[in-house]
Amino acid sequence: MITKIRFNVFKILSVLLGLSPLGVFAVTLKNPLGTQTLQSLITNVLNAILGLVGLLALAMLVYGGVLLMISGGSDETVTKAKKTITFAIVGLIVAILSTAILNFVMKAVGVN
Repeated sequence: MITKIRFNVFKILSVLLGLSPLGVFAVTLKNPLGTQTLQSLITNVLNAILGLVGLLALAMLVYGGVLLMISGGSDETVTKAKKTITFAIVGLIVAILSTAILNFVMKAVGVN
């Protein structure tokens, strides 16, 4: 009987000791995004996407150029290479224009 009482007292003391604050030290966390507003976060994400689109357009231009060089005079391959180069340039122009339109709309609405 005494062992049960001791065990119960030990459980209660363990819980109380675990719940008592021994010392709390505040830790300041750095902002991992480096931005303070949602608008600057969206701007950073869109700039990163535009960079990836530019890289993809450059890769497609190189692919179209290599395809054109190794076509060996085949009309089908030359046509495919020209279409690849054309669509890569059109895609790059659309990406640049979308950024310009987005900046225009943001200034028109009043977002800094």
